[in-house]
Amino acid sequence: MELNIKGKNIEVTQALRDYIQKKMGKLTRYFDQIISIEITLSMERAWHIIQASIHTNGLILTGKEKTNDMYSSIDKIMDKLEKQIKKQKEKYNNKHKMETIRTINENLNSSNEKESQELFKISKVKTFSLGKPMLIKEAIKEMETAGYDFFIFKNVENQRVNLIYAKRNGYGLIDVIDSPED
Repeated sequence: MELNIKGKNIEVTQALRDYIQKKMGKLTRYFDQIISIEITLSMERAWHIIQASIHTNGLILTGKEKTNDMYSSIDKIMDKLEKQIKKQKEKYNNKHKMETIRTINENLNSSNEKESQELFKISKVKTFSLGKPMLIKEAIKEMETAGYDFFIFKNVENQRVNLIYAKRNGYGLIDVIDSPED
């Protein structure tokens, strides 16, 4: 991700650059398709103004904030941009989920087998990113924090995909291994 920071009627100090880089770097957590971010800092009378443009594949998100403190303006623009990115990502995911559901249902029900007249229907697909590898106890904390009954993660100890799930008397773990070729 390319980050360009310009100043207009204001000197862009290293502290401001570092703060902006830290804040804008967090945006990739929500949306990994960011190509570049253009930031313009300016001052007009007592107002500290920040304008931002985020360029992604086929989409430009923009925002402008002004307060009496530049750091506050940066924080406010971050909130605005995060909301826009989450909204766009949700639209993107919903579109792709519907396409996936349609494809799965077509494949499930296109069988010409006369034995089974039962039609299968997938009504929801959840996309999940494995993220960074983690310990089992970290996965349990993530699962509990999110309020899920299960959690899929890459185990740092064996580098395999694992699924941890809640049981009445504790937790269960599914360790996924690749089967050897026949």
